Amino acid sequence: MTTKANTKEALEQLAGEAQNILTPLGYEVVALEQSTAGGRIFTLFIDFLNNADQSRRVGLEDCVAANRAVDDLFEATELLSGNYTLEVSSPGVERPLRKPEDYDRFAGKKVKLHTFRPLDKEETENPRYWETHKKQKNFIGRLDGLAVDKVKLTIDGEAVKVPLALISKAHLEIEFTIKE
Repeated sequence: MTTKANTKEALEQLAGEAQNILTPLGYEVVALEQSTAGGRIFTLFIDFLNNADQSRRVGLEDCVAANRAVDDLFEATELLSGNYTLEVSSPGVERPLRKPEDYDRFAGKKVKLHTFRPLDKEETENPRYWETHKKQKNFIGRLDGLAVDKVKLTIDGEAVKVPLALISKAHLEIEFTIKE
């Protein structure tokens, strides 16, 4: 029987192997996700290496090239025995943040974080903020980077820290600018 932990571990290993194949082609693996909606679907999110400013966008040709490059790897793995669909996609404008280095790489950007549980006063390192946000599990703010094991945010002018280990999901938020 395959457990959730085993599947997560296997997906992480597979993503690492895919990264080894895609690095020479100039791509990085952002995430590998599995969905069972409408059959077994594996989505490999890719971006260009060294693209922190997001000046280059992954296009259809990039997705096709990456799919061809990792096809044999995915065919050979036990995790994917049976029927499945492999999709390769760009991370999109709401790029997921999965690796610790992502929090420094995208410092200055607007982000949304979800935590497994509300934080305590000591975890936020901001008692004043905590007093009015005791049950908060969703945080939207300006990313200020990573300090050891805590993600630093500025939320409505307040400095808040969120332990990396408590983040269940994180992604960049779309920012709109109004031109006058």
